[in-house]
Amino acid sequence: ALERRFAVAFAAVMAVGAGSIGFHTTLRHEWQMMDEVPMLWSALSMTFILVEDKAESVHGRWFPLALAAHGTVTTLLVALSGGALQFVLFHTSFGTLEFYSLYRVYLLWSKATGTESPAPVAVRRLYRQGFGCYGVGLVCWATDLLCCETMRSALPANPQLHAWWHVFVSGGLYSLLLCVAHNRCA
Repeated sequence: ALERRFAVAFAAVMAVGAGSIGFHTTLRHEWQMMDEVPMLWSALSMTFILVEDKAESVHGRWFPLALAAHGTVTTLLVALSGGALQFVLFHTSFGTLEFYSLYRVYLLWSKATGTESPAPVAVRRLYRQGFGCYGVGLVCWATDLLCCETMRSALPANPQLHAWWHVFVSGGLYSLLLCVAHNRCA
C-alpha cells in the first residue's frame, strides 16, 4: 500500500483542476490563487515524495517542515502581491520545484528503461506518455506566453494554447505520478 503522501499528491492534482476551472471562468484574483497555490503545493508534495523515496523518513522531520515553511511563505507572497512581481514569485518557486521533480522522475525513468531491471512495457509507455504530455504542455504555454499577440492578429480564431497547457500538463503530471507510485510499489 502507498503512503498517505500519494493521496495528498493526487488530491493536489484534483485541487489544481478545480482551481483552474474557477480561475479561468471568472478571471478573479481569488480564483487565480485557487489555481496557482494548489500547483505550488502539488509540486511540493511531488518533491517530498521524490526526495523521501522510502516509506520511512530519510531526512528526518526537518525536511517536510522546511517544505511546508517554503510553501507557506511562497503562498503568502504570491497571494499578497500582484502583477509582474506575483508572476515572477510564483513561477520562480513553482518552476524550480517542477523542474527538479521532473529531473528526479527522469532518473526513475532511466532506471525503469535500463537493462538491469527494466519496468514492464506498460509502465515504460506511461513514462513516455507523461513526459510527452508534459513537453507538449510546456510548448503550448511558452508559445501562448511569447506569441499570443502575434497569433491573435494572424489567426482567425484563438487556438486556446493556455487551456491546452492545462490539459497536457495535468495529463502528464497524472501519468508521471502513477509511474512514481509504481516505482514505490515495485
